[in-house]
Amino acid sequence: MKLFKATLLIFALLPLSLTSCDTDDSNLNIIQDSYRNFYEIYVGSFYDTNQDRIGDLNGVTSKLDYIKDLGYNGIWLMPIFDSNSYHKYNANSYYDIDSDYGSLNDLENLINECHKRDIILILDLVMNHSSRNHPLFKQAAEAYGKYLDGEQLTNQEDKLKDYYVFSEESKPGYSIVNGYSRQPFYVESNFDSDMPEFNLANQDVINMFNDIAKYWLEKGIDGFRLDAVIYYFMNSLKDNIEYLSNFMKYCQSINEDVYVVGEAWTTSSIISQYYESGITSFFNFDAQNFITRSVDLDGAFGQYYLEDIIDSLEMANGYVPAPFLDNHDTSRVGRTNSDQTKIFYGLLGMMNGSIFTYYGDEIGINGNRPPDQNVRRYMYWDEGDFVGKCKDPVGTNNPQSYNYPPVSKQLEDPQSILNYYKQINLLRNQNPEIARGEILDTSLFVKGNNVIIIDKRYQENDIRIIINLGSNQYEYELSDLEQLKGQACAKNDTQVIVNDNTLTIPSYGIAIIR
Repeated sequence: MKLFKATLLIFALLPLSLTSCDTDDSNLNIIQDSYRNFYEIYVGSFYDTNQDRIGDLNGVTSKLDYIKDLGYNGIWLMPIFDSNSYHKYNANSYYDIDSDYGSLNDLENLINECHKRDIILILDLVMNHSSRNHPLFKQAAEAYGKYLDGEQLTNQEDKLKDYYVFSEESKPGYSIVNGYSRQPFYVESNFDSDMPEFNLANQDVINMFNDIAKYWLEKGIDGFRLDAVIYYFMNSLKDNIEYLSNFMKYCQSINEDVYVVGEAWTTSSIISQYYESGITSFFNFDAQNFITRSVDLDGAFGQYYLEDIIDSLEMANGYVPAPFLDNHDTSRVGRTNSDQTKIFYGLLGMMNGSIFTYYGDEIGINGNRPPDQNVRRYMYWDEGDFVGKCKDPVGTNNPQSYNYPPVSKQLEDPQSILNYYKQINLLRNQNPEIARGEILDTSLFVKGNNVIIIDKRYQENDIRIIINLGSNQYEYELSDLEQLKGQACAKNDTQVIVNDNTLTIPSYGIAIIR
């Protein structure tokens, strides 16, 4: 494991009481940059405002104060454009809001209300593929069919025939296209037959997506989550990076502060190369594995967390890491053991970069794939048939998703998973060093005690993060210049105790020291 430049850790502190522990959410130190706490929302299952049992954009707007109160300052909306599928990753249009979700006016209102609360809003932008119902696909397939049949093409048809990746021959990852020619032909569609893939080497297609990005950025959208970037040009890392670089530069020409996060589900070494594109962030898919692995077996493998948090920074190479516990493409991490469910988020929250939380994780919603619908179940706001309740996507078969009380109950319980999430976000928002700090060489794994100590420095300010993953309490001797500034304890009725310059950190406890 490569460590950063060795630095002597010096704690520069005000002469405050050693027992001080700041839990006041009015004492925030939030920096308006690309380091955020993001909340990912599947709109259709979040909150319904028009009684059709389908979540909508107005439902998201109605819950902005809840999201803000939890400590999130970024929202990622999964696809909201017109589509025939429940997941909407195959768009019929890149300008029309799906009627189930609302209207353009509803989105514009959501943008404005987010910005009033200093929340940035990013949209899921799927440039790799559309639906076969997209007018462009129908026009392109018709033009390509005429081309195969030897018919004369207009200038417009000659352009359209190259909008998608068509082939006269069947290939792996391609699906058949019927009805447009005297002979069948094929289109690249690695994900699904109703997800035909664009030809992103075509300048007309490039211009089209630049126009789409410009339209939404000028509407006030703050950035994008880019779906399936490794599939833009199959087996060509160079071409993918070049396309992403040009797209990012174009977006920055419209909004220099644009935030873009890419989904590159591949190895860390390849993701590190993707950062050469200048895209702000790429998701760290390894985070879920090394976080859960570190907690298991009484924290015996906790050193992997310290190693991987450093590797995550090195992979980003000066850009913004984007770790997460789960999302719509993975099984949820919520467990029947609430202590572990909490500490998973505690470990995520102590990582550098922008962290992403999938809606409902803050109340311990569970769900296992396949199918994908199992991890898109309705948000559990209250008991019974509550106002705003959404119906599950058709195909859901995981009825045991709600092991813990709904939002309404957890808000009232100081020991709830929800309030633990809130506390972790509070620590991040009070201490900008957590998300942005350089990892110092004084960081270590205390063998035998299952304790991780992470020292971070940001703008000449230092913090020490102490995480106890063991089943026994851990005692830490405070120096005269150190003080406890924050804590988050996963186990009910436990807290970090300061007595005679000794910190006693309980099992699954986290302490922040300055």
